[in-house]
Amino acid sequence: MHKQRNILILFLLGLLMLSSEVYANRLKNLYLEGDKAYQQGEHEKAIEIFEEVVELEPNFAPVYNALGLAHNAINTKLSDVIWLYDVAIDIDPKYIDAYINKCRAFYKSGDHDQAEQSCLEALEVRPNYQAAQLSLAWIYLVGKAEPDRATYYFEQVAKTIKEPMVYFGLGLAYSQKGDRVRVLDAVTQLRGLNSDELASQLEATIRTKDLPPVNDPFLEAPQGKPGQLIALSPPATAPPASVARQHPGELGSMKIRLRGKLSMGGQTKIELHPGSLTGNEGDQPKSAIERVKELQRRRGITY
Repeated sequence: MHKQRNILILFLLGLLMLSSEVYANRLKNLYLEGDKAYQQGEHEKAIEIFEEVVELEPNFAPVYNALGLAHNAINTKLSDVIWLYDVAIDIDPKYIDAYINKCRAFYKSGDHDQAEQSCLEALEVRPNYQAAQLSLAWIYLVGKAEPDRATYYFEQVAKTIKEPMVYFGLGLAYSQKGDRVRVLDAVTQLRGLNSDELASQLEATIRTKDLPPVNDPFLEAPQGKPGQLIALSPPATAPPASVARQHPGELGSMKIRLRGKLSMGGQTKIELHPGSLTGNEGDQPKSAIERVKELQRRRGITY
């Protein structure tokens, strides 16, 4: 009898592990499907798919970050976009890219003070995080005209990243400070990186003392590492940044809190809140505002 009981327990444990794996794979595949739609510029479709992920796992931080990016792409109002990033941060206070994307959204709106604060919070989570440092450098240079602070962060990044836009930004900060010698040093670095056009623009600031037109780095699609906010190469026409390039690490390394419970039939029961985020078949499609309000209602926020 005791042996049969142990076999039954082992069988149930194995069944639970199998059900959890199926559930996790479903969550991952849905998320990647939403990412693909986002990359292809199908932002409304991406939002619908990401909402399915929320149905499966309401406390999965990456999906709120992804929803924030998708809603930002369709110009949902700033407060709702920020709320989505804040939910990701609330679920996982160390989710670094939610801070960075929040910074980006504030900067895009012209709120440089809040953009600065969000990037400083990112550095509290991960000191010396280069995406945050580089973002702050441009905020101080272009957004707030504080060359001393801009210089500090550009110099931090330049210690390890040898890219034209880093030296270009650094040279502009030196120019704003009136440091001719260091501007010429930055020009030399740019020529060494075969960036003669940027070098010439930087040289011109010595004569005119004016900041040349700079393609806003926050509105350029990032080309580098995951979570990176601005391009590290001369601005160019770039494809839309993918959600996958804006969440930290690969999904396979993320911890997913499973909400499934094992039923007697071996199926995973998913606990869903009443109602559907995406609406029933035949219903009128929900607006972006309605979709965000529904998410907020589910997390206990009422108006």
